[in-house]
Amino acid sequence: EPAAGRASGLAAGSAVRIAEVGSDCAAGLSASIAGVANPQAVSDGFVNGTRIYALGLPVLGSPSASYGLCWSAASPYIETDVVRVGGFALHGPSQGVETNC
Repeated sequence: EPAAGRASGLAAGSAVRIAEVGSDCAAGLSASIAGVANPQAVSDGFVNGTRIYALGLPVLGSPSASYGLCWSAASPYIETDVVRVGGFALHGPSQGVETNC
């Protein structure tokens, strides 16, 4: 789902809600995007008991670019947790582009 708002600590327009993660899997969650330096994964609270994370990009993304997205988690509960990446949108000075994966 595209983000409805922005996560605390990220600049307006830079936060993208892209992952729903079981609440026990908060520790060690990280994200990386090929070709983008230092993306930030920041907790954006809970929705229906599911922890939502937002991804902030420190640089502007091109609406015509393609980015490979990879999530990882180092959690003692990883065997029972499910990490699900759904649709997401990159927002910038141009119109956001929604992508489903």
